[in-house]
Amino acid sequence: MRFDMLGAMGDREEIIGVASTYLDAGLVDDDADGVRLAPDCRRWTQQSYHSRPRNQSAEEIRAGIRRGDERGIWSIDRRRWIVDGNQAVVLADLHFKGLEDPVILYERFLVEDGLIREIEAIYLAPERAGGR
Repeated sequence: MRFDMLGAMGDREEIIGVASTYLDAGLVDDDADGVRLAPDCRRWTQQSYHSRPRNQSAEEIRAGIRRGDERGIWSIDRRRWIVDGNQAVVLADLHFKGLEDPVILYERFLVEDGLIREIEAIYLAPERAGGR
């Protein structure tokens, strides 16, 4: 599916489609080049949006994917999307190898011109990590 022109699909679907490239290609498939990142994309994880981003460019994010920084995620399901303008928030279950219960993901994306410009993620670990 191509996302070259905003409006070719509904705006909501376009925003979700672009943001999903990070979830699917980047986190699950370890395909750094499959993520639609703006060159100056910034990413915050488990930190305040007002602090220095963990990553300050698409290349830094892609380098992390290639290194395997997020490796171990084998699926993302139960995705619930909230879209407002060019921002989307996904609430989802991340399934990691070795964990019985999913990690809850809250992730915000800012999408401009068909590319992800900002990623802000908060993970909530399961109460019982690794078993019952």
